[in-house]
Amino acid sequence: MNNTCGLAGGDSDEQHEQHARAMIISDIDTTMSINRETIDKIASLARLSFTEEEKDVFVEQFQRIVEYVDVIQSLDLDGVEPLKHIGIGTENVFRDDVAQPCIPLEDALQNAPKRNESFFKVPRVLG
Repeated sequence: MNNTCGLAGGDSDEQHEQHARAMIISDIDTTMSINRETIDKIASLARLSFTEEEKDVFVEQFQRIVEYVDVIQSLDLDGVEPLKHIGIGTENVFRDDVAQPCIPLEDALQNAPKRNESFFKVPRVLG
């Protein structure tokens, strides 16, 4: 059974994910600059669409994030222990587990890329 993800060329979901990972890895660079093409690539991977104005905003925002990461990477962090838990010294902040009404089925499935009656349709995991 061949589950296609509906993209041009009929690639399987697994092939699409491998291709997406390769595209992201090939873009990682310490001098990375964000442009419209990068935003289009990210949007395609996330199956999102944006207006040209939104893309312009994202280019600026992502570029600032990359610049901030560059600043962090330039710091001398020798001897600094990695953060293991941000909540040290805090009390249990979980809310009580109280049953609440579920969202309607149609609302839950409205953005599903694939669905089968009342279920999300996903690629087969086990052979």
